[in-house]
Amino acid sequence: MGKEIERKFLIKKIPFSLENLKKFHIYQKYLSSENDSLELRIRAIDDLYFFTVKQSKDNYREEFEKKISEKEFQYLQTWQTKEQKREIKKVRYHIPHENLLIELDIYKDNLAGLVTAEIEFPTIEESKKFQPLPWFYQEITKNKLYKNFYLSLKKSIEGLYDN
Repeated sequence: MGKEIERKFLIKKIPFSLENLKKFHIYQKYLSSENDSLELRIRAIDDLYFFTVKQSKDNYREEFEKKISEKEFQYLQTWQTKEQKREIKKVRYHIPHENLLIELDIYKDNLAGLVTAEIEFPTIEESKKFQPLPWFYQEITKNKLYKNFYLSLKKSIEGLYDN
């Protein structure tokens, strides 16, 4: 398992064009329920497919990810949680920043209007040293309501910019 050390920010306004940035269409479905201690999900990034297991630790999460076939992905899509439809659709843009990569997510469907930025760090120390950019609205790293696992339950973005 790998370690995922990241910080996440809510974005109100993007002060530049996204036109020339690398872009990916992402579909995620959660196979575990809200009360499960492990987060199980399948993900399609354009035409690549993945199965992921995540478990939260102190200041990071353990993550195991495996590439799967489209056929395996289609089969796992038929699995349902108690909450049934736990899906997220978003477009992700890669924004290089110094020696880091900002992943800007623009959510679709019931979460349309929500925009977040995530930055993954090689160490906890580097994560702590990072100064948010001026266009980052609010840090939401430790707010579980903004984790995709929980966002998949929301019917709209009502209240997400009010916290």
